[in-house]
Amino acid sequence: MARKYDPFSKQYVGYIQPAATDTSQIKPGFYFKAHNLQHHYTVIQNMYGVGALGGRTQAEWNRRLGWVNESTSFRGFQLSVPWGLYETGANGGGNFTNLDHLETVVNELGALGKYVILMPFQFREFRNSDVSGLGIDEQMRYLLPEDLRTHQGVITSIDILQAQGKTIRSVTGTPSAALGVNGDYAHNATTNILYGPKAGGVWPAGIDLDTNDPRRHWLWDYAYGYEKNQNGGFGFEMKIYKSDLRTRMLRFAQAVADKFNANPTVIGIHTSESINGGASYIGANAGGIVADGYTATAALDVASNNARRAGLTGKTTVLQAARPMFPNKFFAQDINVPLYTVNYVKEYFDYMQQYKMGSTTSDVGWWEPDLNILGPEPNRGCLPRMADTSSIAPTTAQWQQDGWDSVVHGAPSITNTAGYNQRYADIYARTTTGNAVTGFGMNCHMCIIQLETSYNVWLGGTTQNTDPTATGYNSAAPNGTVVPSLKDWLKAKFTADGITDGSGGLNTVRPLYVGYNS
Repeated sequence: MARKYDPFSKQYVGYIQPAATDTSQIKPGFYFKAHNLQHHYTVIQNMYGVGALGGRTQAEWNRRLGWVNESTSFRGFQLSVPWGLYETGANGGGNFTNLDHLETVVNELGALGKYVILMPFQFREFRNSDVSGLGIDEQMRYLLPEDLRTHQGVITSIDILQAQGKTIRSVTGTPSAALGVNGDYAHNATTNILYGPKAGGVWPAGIDLDTNDPRRHWLWDYAYGYEKNQNGGFGFEMKIYKSDLRTRMLRFAQAVADKFNANPTVIGIHTSESINGGASYIGANAGGIVADGYTATAALDVASNNARRAGLTGKTTVLQAARPMFPNKFFAQDINVPLYTVNYVKEYFDYMQQYKMGSTTSDVGWWEPDLNILGPEPNRGCLPRMADTSSIAPTTAQWQQDGWDSVVHGAPSITNTAGYNQRYADIYARTTTGNAVTGFGMNCHMCIIQLETSYNVWLGGTTQNTDPTATGYNSAAPNGTVVPSLKDWLKAKFTADGITDGSGGLNTVRPLYVGYNS
């Protein structure tokens, strides 16, 4: 029976605190990341209508169940547990009955002999084409319960420039060279095109604010929304630095713990990635106003350390309070924060051991310099630290789109079929014991494979870039390049290496601690 833990009094309430015996388990092997709309079809359809499913149905979920049964090394799923779906009720919420739907899915996987890692701590969320039919407020429902989604409004480039005291000239066409002085802006209200700032006596090309407002973001009482320049999607991030929001999130965490602590199919708890999104940085600046020159993709470069600290400290507070709620599950934060983020990397790996936590990461690329620094304390990157602590704590890698993309974050180009096969081998090596290309291996116990953005990689096929010169997905490979199936590559790897224990060749040595009672 689950034990009730009060994170504020730090007392166990209602049950007897057990002896310090760790009965928790890890199950080394490969897991599929089921994004929000993959396994919650019943909940979503009931709450928002079938249109919110974006084509993802029971049949799509069944397809994934077929894949997980193709190998004993495909252990199960990491399932998102979006707070906004699973806590309902007006005037303070408190209704968690929708967790029954998730329990059905968990038990379905358990009956197949598979396992589940839950992700109830989602501090940020991206919404792309899968919910393109929903409005911004509706998309944000995945992040927060209804009573916490009080909409404050939208801040646009014009709002920001006015708040900064910039001179904005009104024009009916393009601004003439004689208009204004350096530093001025010009706005055509009819076309909603913004010009500026004027520099060297020259007006730059205008920006259509209806389709591409680089500063626009949405404000709610407890979250920010910001436009991403990729795929026309949006990013949402909690104002987790607000104490009343943390209190509510911990109540939700306790509900998840009460539901699943005694369920043997659920073996662990993960969080969303630790790095802050642009929106959280905006919030820590005075008045919620971003600096001039802000763009959605450059948010990391212009954000202040105070802003980063606000978000990271809020997450730390939540996770440390929530950890004892899951005494017999491994519990890991997704850690992908670069070193410049106010030494958070060292801080996390210090308190990770104190709180018997583990680590997972959304980024395994050896080409990302900030994450791979091999220097001594305190300047050591998060990925080598994961390798350092794999004998102490449960360690998980995630294979996301970045790993197969030739152009993201400085990844080496993939130009042909052989390049794909080599990339599969190299990323597998980085996840396990390393090789000459990757350097060190992370010795991970588990690996999460993200399918949603890499179907052509998972199932194989051919590249179909409409513009081979563009900096898009796998753009370095010419159109028609054969993409080998990652699924088939892994299965062949298991066979060739004689892997029959379900581990997929990952680290099977139990770390020093797994559960909180270690």
